[in-house]
Amino acid sequence: MSVTVSAPTGGAATETPHAHAALFAADPAGYIRTHACLLHAELLSARGSTALTNETFDRATCGSRGIEFLRTGNQRLTATIMTAIRDMPGLPLIRVTEGGRGTERVCFLPWQEDRCTLTKMSNHATLFLTGPLTGCNIYIAAKPGHRLLAFHGNLNSDGEDRNTNNVRKDKEAINIASERGFTLTHRLARGDYQIPAFVWGERTTAGWSCFVHEVNPLTRDFTNKALPRI
Repeated sequence: MSVTVSAPTGGAATETPHAHAALFAADPAGYIRTHACLLHAELLSARGSTALTNETFDRATCGSRGIEFLRTGNQRLTATIMTAIRDMPGLPLIRVTEGGRGTERVCFLPWQEDRCTLTKMSNHATLFLTGPLTGCNIYIAAKPGHRLLAFHGNLNSDGEDRNTNNVRKDKEAINIASERGFTLTHRLARGDYQIPAFVWGERTTAGWSCFVHEVNPLTRDFTNKALPRI
């Protein structure tokens, strides 16, 4: 039996606004810190009917499986919450959408099957999101004087062997980071978190702090754990 180590979570235009929408909008990071949430895998239009991931980012290939997502245009990314209708119905489902023009608020890193995706952490955004996670690895890399790099490593081809799977994802992220003079500072590996999960970050005057948000599928209890440092 094959093992899928990442898969989209969420739904389509039939999702309805969540009752906590205003509370989330007032303080997205604070809401994630205090409520069980899920994350939609795609960047959507404001109406939620069309996936915009392919339209909103340019791509640059790197390494053997790496794809860097580059923001295009001046569209501001924002986040809203809807009511999940799949996976764990009723939970708040975070959707990243394109809002009005101006400085982006959300830094969003999409994932792709059997790829290591990466993006530069925006100095203007206040919230970082990537996921959902059902086996992927997440990395953060730093270089003095440069914006942080965030990586989302997916590899389904050898999903049955967790150790080999993790090693291959590690090597790809290390190679891409080192070629640019960056050093990995944080690593969240398959097996380090409970599924379902996603990674989020909050930018303050002190810089970015990143966490993994886990939800227990049976009890719906949740935790926020700081990404492990290397």
